[in-house]
Amino acid sequence: MATSIATDTDITAAKPPLYNCILNYHVTASKPSAVTHCAVGSFTSSTDVNLIIGRSTHVDIQALTTEGLKGVLTAPIHGVISALKLFRPKAASKDLLLILTEHYKFAILEYNPIGPELITRACGDVKDAIGRPVEAGHLAAIDPDCRAIALHLYDGQLKVLQMEHDGTTLRMAPEASNVRLEESVVIDMAFLAIKPTSAGAGPSSSKAVMGHPVLALLYEDSKAARHVKTYTLNLKTRELEDGPWSQGNLDAGSSKVIPVPYPLGGAIVVGENVLTYFNTQQPTRSTQIKPNTAIQSWCAVDADGSRYLLSDFAGGLHLLVLAHADNRVAGLKVQTLGRTTSTSCMSYLDSGYVFLGSKGGDSQLIKLHAEPISSPSSAAAPAGAAAADGGVTGSGSAAVSDVNSDEGPNHVEVVDSWPSLAPIVDFIVMDLERQGQGQMVACCGCFQDGSLRVVRNGIGIHEAAAMDLPGIKGIWSVRRSWMDAYDSHLVLSFVGETRLLEISEDDVLDEATISGFDSDGQTLLAATTLHDQLLQVTSSSVRLVSSTTGQLLHEWSPANATHNNSSNGGSTSITLAAASPCQVLIASGGGLVWLLDVSESGRLEEVSGTVMDAEVACLDITPVGADSNKATLAAVGTWAMQVQLLSLPSLKPVTTEELGSEIIPRSVVLANFEGQAYVLCGLGDGQLHNWRLQSETSTLTDHKKVVLGTKPILLSSFTSQGQRNVFAASDRATIIYSNNKKLLYSNLNENEVAFMCSFTTSSFPDSLALVKGQQLSLGAINGTWSKC
Repeated sequence: MATSIATDTDITAAKPPLYNCILNYHVTASKPSAVTHCAVGSFTSSTDVNLIIGRSTHVDIQALTTEGLKGVLTAPIHGVISALKLFRPKAASKDLLLILTEHYKFAILEYNPIGPELITRACGDVKDAIGRPVEAGHLAAIDPDCRAIALHLYDGQLKVLQMEHDGTTLRMAPEASNVRLEESVVIDMAFLAIKPTSAGAGPSSSKAVMGHPVLALLYEDSKAARHVKTYTLNLKTRELEDGPWSQGNLDAGSSKVIPVPYPLGGAIVVGENVLTYFNTQQPTRSTQIKPNTAIQSWCAVDADGSRYLLSDFAGGLHLLVLAHADNRVAGLKVQTLGRTTSTSCMSYLDSGYVFLGSKGGDSQLIKLHAEPISSPSSAAAPAGAAAADGGVTGSGSAAVSDVNSDEGPNHVEVVDSWPSLAPIVDFIVMDLERQGQGQMVACCGCFQDGSLRVVRNGIGIHEAAAMDLPGIKGIWSVRRSWMDAYDSHLVLSFVGETRLLEISEDDVLDEATISGFDSDGQTLLAATTLHDQLLQVTSSSVRLVSSTTGQLLHEWSPANATHNNSSNGGSTSITLAAASPCQVLIASGGGLVWLLDVSESGRLEEVSGTVMDAEVACLDITPVGADSNKATLAAVGTWAMQVQLLSLPSLKPVTTEELGSEIIPRSVVLANFEGQAYVLCGLGDGQLHNWRLQSETSTLTDHKKVVLGTKPILLSSFTSQGQRNVFAASDRATIIYSNNKKLLYSNLNENEVAFMCSFTTSSFPDSLALVKGQQLSLGAINGTWSKC
């Protein structure tokens, strides 16, 4: 039975069938996290090292850089991935990607840097009308010379796809061939490397010399005995012929066939108790491993096939070495390196770095060390003895000790980890914090990777760096110039002092000094002005500093105020401050408020002053009008439990709104979402009030109230991915944004956030600096995410 192959359809664009869902709908809240397949190669270009990760219905393409793994592209696949392979045709400069789905669709994809996007070079449906589907899952193997793809989809049958490549065009045979197999239960299969015609092979391998691919099948008979047999795939007749060798009655737990590349050749059969090397031209070699060691995944370390990494179901990581001389294998040696997550697949990247994909726990990026190291966590606890030489680099013929002990030094360092909820074996929904929001408590993972996790909808912060800095009372970012794309300093406020952190050329945060800054005072506000000056407000004064020389340009204090001079009673203490790109709003005790203009000449000019009817609790002058650099309104929250709008520059009240609460407002902000201005006010009990601001009349309408937490709220504006947002720091941090003219509130995967500011650098684009307890951390927003 033949299967036609199409070239004008795309597996990534096919539409799923429609179902009758009148009263029900489903939506994906989080992308798949379990890693089922992975491969390493040069997919994006001939010089790149790429890691291709298959997560159920998505393909994630990553590039190995000096900073680690960097995401390149994530593509959805309309189907669950059952096989994923990278291969490079002889005349091609980079690899192609084969994907097979559980619905018997396949595609061969190529990366296009313009977009970027995936281009479908060939695709088709390999489903048959009759046949019993395999129970153990689909198997796929690609000929090392890229002439054929073998698929095992139905019991007793092998489907063969022939292909050719001339360097630019991939040509597939118009039909896929079905080849009958005597072996009904195939456990694993792989194409073997064969010697070139000029190598001079013996009679037993004459068929391989003719250029036909050799396929090794590991199968189980009706008596549950396992055997391995090789076949030569005749590409002309599309039939299987007896291969160069076979071996019966293998280890009862044999589960993997590892092809060894030329010049060693042959194959390794992985059992539960024995590892065996087979090659018709060399003696059979084997080595014992710890009994009942079920190997789940493997990957090659060296291009010549002299070393392999093996991972068992319990997370043990082992190094298999083929000791060889003159292209002949002298023996097999196994050493245990450490303990990791239980893997479903793994790929060796470079310089001792290995990616471990898991569908029963968290996936990991590890580094193998030549010398023993201490175990940083239980995930990398010692589980073996002996080291990989030079971080798993060098010759496979180096002498190593044969160690199969359970205890010994650990050589595995966990560099990074990707959390996964899979598999969720049970869960309940409950309101853990008794605030009206249901959260899912789930039993996740399996075996030693099992865990109990709390899942809730929200915004994810991927933490990139963290440091312990107790006592922070405020944080701001400043730039050297108003037009700079990146921030240069973080200003940290403490009781009685101010510290600055500067981002160096090596993207390292180091402590720095600016001579014009008052380092002995507690900073209330720091900002970069429209005229490339730095602004610092302390309890004693407002300081304007040159961003180029760091020298103090001008200083203003309430004691020298020309407005409200008779009302300040000699008060010289500033309590609150807010700034726009060219304005500063200052508040002092007794309800005193001043407005200052920042001039291009480097002076602070007092424009106006007023006395409020009550003490000022919070204020803001973020521009929300047509002029994005100069505010025309100020929002002020008072101890009279009111929010007032003041006209600028006169500071005359235009609107007053009662909060209807006995709780003092702690933070107020003016924000513009999708062209609509809002006033947001956070109270000391975790309540947030918001109003729509009518710009023409300066009135507040559509008053709404929402409970975000139980502790005081500190509001800060920031921009992420070109979208304006407001960050509400509290015991339950929340990001406020707008969609379709409606305010939305998304919880953050961080609790007890005290302060926040945006901090964007070349290494940390679109990042936030967060103060949590005694810690300062930098992280980027992942988007809608489920906390776990």
